[in-house]
Amino acid sequence: VEQQKELIETLLVSLDSRSLLENLFKKVKQEGMNVGEIIELFQDVNHDISIPLSVFSSNLHVMEALCTYLIDVEQLSTRSVAKLLGRNIKTVWASYQRGKGKQLSLAGHDKFTIPSSLFKNRSLSTMEHVVSYMRGTFNLTNTQIALQLQKSPNSIAVLAKRARTKHGS
Repeated sequence: VEQQKELIETLLVSLDSRSLLENLFKKVKQEGMNVGEIIELFQDVNHDISIPLSVFSSNLHVMEALCTYLIDVEQLSTRSVAKLLGRNIKTVWASYQRGKGKQLSLAGHDKFTIPSSLFKNRSLSTMEHVVSYMRGTFNLTNTQIALQLQKSPNSIAVLAKRARTKHGS
């Protein structure tokens, strides 16, 4: 164990960040990890919470669903959720109060998850972030995203277009 620590320290000192990442990804590829597993590992290191995509397919408003999931399922305080999402504590409390009486649907083991840190960036709406992330990270089409979120493909197309427009691409 001590030799492994010394080897890791030597690698960290001798390699620049890009070389280190290249070696890491080669090892990950050899072990057969998929993109979702890599993202989960990155989120664990970042102390990020993975939000199952099914949270956003419920009949709750997006922020209601997100706050209800983080408070009821992840057992976070209202203050922690506000900090995690970069929102005012009163906004989180109000969203949770509106959502807690409604049914939050969770599909058990979701194939796709969204990092909670994504929602701290306020340049896009919550759903625009979800759609943009699903398209960019998992290369899903509007129709595939619509099926996952139980929304219409046209709604997803509008959200994707708004996100692209806001990002200027």
